[in-house]
Amino acid sequence: MKQLFEFSFFLAGATALHLSVGYVAPSGQRASAGAGGDAAITLAAATASMQDMVTAWEQPVTAAQTVAQPQPVPQMEPTALPLAAPLPDRAISRPAVLAPPLVSEAPALPEVDRSVAPPPRPEIAQTRPKLRPPAPVKTVNKAEPAKPKAKAPPPTKATKNIAPQKAAGGGGKAARGRSDSGAATKTKPGNAKHLMAQWGGQIRTSVERRKRYPSGTRARGTVTLAISVHTRGAVMNVSLRKSSGIAQIDQAAIAAVKSARIATAPKGLAPGVHSFTLPMKFAP
Repeated sequence: MKQLFEFSFFLAGATALHLSVGYVAPSGQRASAGAGGDAAITLAAATASMQDMVTAWEQPVTAAQTVAQPQPVPQMEPTALPLAAPLPDRAISRPAVLAPPLVSEAPALPEVDRSVAPPPRPEIAQTRPKLRPPAPVKTVNKAEPAKPKAKAPPPTKATKNIAPQKAAGGGGKAARGRSDSGAATKTKPGNAKHLMAQWGGQIRTSVERRKRYPSGTRARGTVTLAISVHTRGAVMNVSLRKSSGIAQIDQAAIAAVKSARIATAPKGLAPGVHSFTLPMKFAP
């Protein structure tokens, strides 16, 4: 920027000098002489030396670039390293062995008498021990086979009007039975109830094995059935005593009774038809 300003300045000065030489005032006086003409000056062309000076001023100044020389790196003198580590001095002084202290002689041990008397021999008994006599064998008499019971006499007209017996079934909610047999037997009342309860439990177990939950429903229900069973193990009649409110469950309960294998009545019950009340629960 500075060089451009200097170039423009000197160019304008040189142009002004050349134009001022040929300028002439109209009254015969030069305009640069002033009012009375006393200030007239004479202009002459610039010499060659002046031209060279102007040219030198117009040329741009080139600044010499000085590059900093890197400082020399001081050289390190190599140090000589030992090739092998010095061996330790093997001449190690061994510790002096101390002599054990002198021990006074131990006193002589007393001599032991090694002549030991032999143990006494056991005395052998001259008499033999008496042997115990063998225990007597008890003879068990074989029990005689039980004689077959005599058959009950056929029922008479007087025994047909006997009131029916009621018995509760075994196993919690087992079937409760009622004897409708017209034959009179010599079975005690307590024993008859026990036999009816035993038979009712067997009937309930057989029916539960054949019980199947019906398809087409997911409900729960309890059915109470009234069944009549012969002592030979045949189901004579089955009916609903209390419905569960669901037809599928009621039909499944009746089908379980009809397909069950009923056990025969235990011995001691009067032959004939007996009635039972059987509740059955169904759940999916």
